[in-house]
Amino acid sequence: MATEEDEHEAVQRLLVGLSSSQDVFELSATISELHRKNDTFPGEVYVRLAAEVLADTRAAGAGPIEYEGLREVHLEEVELRGKENRKFQYAVLCSASIAGGLDLTSSTRSSGGAPTTSGDTRSSPPSLSSERAQSHASYPSATSSPSWRTDAA
Repeated sequence: MATEEDEHEAVQRLLVGLSSSQDVFELSATISELHRKNDTFPGEVYVRLAAEVLADTRAAGAGPIEYEGLREVHLEEVELRGKENRKFQYAVLCSASIAGGLDLTSSTRSSGGAPTTSGDTRSSPPSLSSERAQSHASYPSATSSPSWRTDAA
């Protein structure tokens, strides 16, 4: 089970890599050492982070994000095939679902830790507790590096 410190480290590595325009393959290698066998960490942390970004983007008045061409526009150097393409699709759709209010918390996990489809999915979008939000305040600001973001004109 990942600790809060593990989650902080995972997000820190991702945001530092993105803010420094680190090559996507180098960033992946930096993050992959955090992955534990038979565990969804750090992927689940990144899905929740992406959901928060999507929710914040919508709250800021940005329109819908088109799924078609998403990878080609933002990760043009990456070619995904087969299983990798399905993983990308799963991560994008899960992030959007969570941002839209689908609850995939630990109460909906099976004894093996995998998400299940049971449980009450009528909830507000996930948010960090105030304690965790304060610990995330030390992350590099996503707005400090527009290299991975596009600003609406």
